[in-house]
Amino acid sequence: MLLEKHHDAYAALQQAVYRDSTISAFWNTIAILYRTVNQNFDALEAVRRAISINPLRYQYWYNQGVLVSDGAPFVSSVFC
Repeated sequence: MLLEKHHDAYAALQQAVYRDSTISAFWNTIAILYRTVNQNFDALEAVRRAISINPLRYQYWYNQGVLVSDGAPFVSSVFC
């Protein structure tokens, strides 16, 4: 059931991003969605996109820090 809800949420977010990819909150939400299913690499890419759009939102930087410190050493070495 969780994966079904994940799929529905992801499909809705894809539509939102397709309509306006410059809204950083969409990318941050995608990052959170990926993290819930342990796709940390994809989550980090999405949160980096959110940061590139709006670098003043501390929540995005916090989420990036959580992802990097959450036991994903190869991810941090790739991006840092």
